[in-house]
Amino acid sequence: MTRMYDNNHMNSYIHPELAELLPSELLAVCLESKISKGARLFTEGKTPKWMFYVTHGEIALIRNGVDGETAYLQRQRRGFVAEASLLSDRYHCNADALINSSLIKGPIPALKDWLSKDAQFSLRWIKMLSAEVRRIRMQNERLALPTVRARILHLLNTGNQGTVFQVQGSPKLMAQELAVSHEALYRGLAALEKEGKIIRQDQLIRILD
Repeated sequence: MTRMYDNNHMNSYIHPELAELLPSELLAVCLESKISKGARLFTEGKTPKWMFYVTHGEIALIRNGVDGETAYLQRQRRGFVAEASLLSDRYHCNADALINSSLIKGPIPALKDWLSKDAQFSLRWIKMLSAEVRRIRMQNERLALPTVRARILHLLNTGNQGTVFQVQGSPKLMAQELAVSHEALYRGLAALEKEGKIIRQDQLIRILD
């Protein structure tokens, strides 16, 4: 489902970071859309026409190996996905919705035009890209940790809001993010709860002192 983005709509309050980033004229030509779990947002080899901003849910950039293995290049829950497609003539991977997701998409030609003529917007865009690079580096740091326990604690302490971590989607997705089996994740979380490090409450994990 796709509809025009109304920047006077309450969504401009829900997503202030997007309203602050984009010029109002560019925001006015953006569209809102929804994608169901398991659906494909775009396909490898296709020409990029839109820049996608995830407002709710989770979109993953996926590349399949020669032996059928799946590599997650990016997993985005809030923010732009596949930023490199702005300057590419084709997608180099697929993008799938891991859960039901909502997006705002802007036409790439209009985005390029505003980046070329609005210096302040260009600086804001660079700042946003820099933050994404830091996030990816933190993810790589996490995956380099040798134990499941260390990866879980790293995720909880770098991806939380205060002392609360919100689990997005299923525990299986969380296990994939940590590159561990879901059985190993269950055991790790149970051990941390037994030690008094965390409390699990539905989709929330509370981190204790």
